[in-house]
Amino acid sequence: MEAWPLLLEFQQDFAAAIGEPAAGAMSVYRNTVLSGCVDALRANYQVVEQILGSEMFEAVAVEFAAQCPPRRPVLALYGSRFPDWLEGQSWFRELPYLSQVARIERLHVESLFAADVIPADMSALKDVEDWRAISLPLHSAARFAWLTTPALSIWFAHRETPVGELDFEWQAEGVGRKTLRARATDAAGNVQPDVPPWNRIGYGNNAIEISYVEVR
Repeated sequence: MEAWPLLLEFQQDFAAAIGEPAAGAMSVYRNTVLSGCVDALRANYQVVEQILGSEMFEAVAVEFAAQCPPRRPVLALYGSRFPDWLEGQSWFRELPYLSQVARIERLHVESLFAADVIPADMSALKDVEDWRAISLPLHSAARFAWLTTPALSIWFAHRETPVGELDFEWQAEGVGRKTLRARATDAAGNVQPDVPPWNRIGYGNNAIEISYVEVR
């Protein structure tokens, strides 16, 4: 019975040590873990990276990984708390749609990794008389979300391979004050980030041009 307090003490000390900054040779392993977390977030939240820019996204990903380390050894689905975590950041009010874009990306990843199931055989229902008594389960990859911003349109517009042709004629989604953002792209394919990184020289004219309109 005396071994249990010692085991508990060891587990508590071990958990506390993991959360502390690593020094010496151990820092190599800690940096490797952080790098893996950042790579996993970059793979799972590609549109968020495009919106923030690669440099800022990496800084955000490192901060998230330090506060929310992985709970499983497999990083393919890492980052389930990322959309909610984004809403708690001080700069979030500048990009109110970002967490919902991240939520869409999370649902997309979950759908990709959902278990395969055999589609329903609709021919088996041809002789059913009472359709109200039928209960059909949703596909394991089905996901739903309630969005209060045009996050889905933003997500589609940033996809590497658009689904169909995009209509660039803007249509307001709901009434109220809306934000129009104009983004420039140079010959090398570099785009302006939503939040420009600070630089000591003082150049600040690298942000997206913002206009506000009132939709009634």
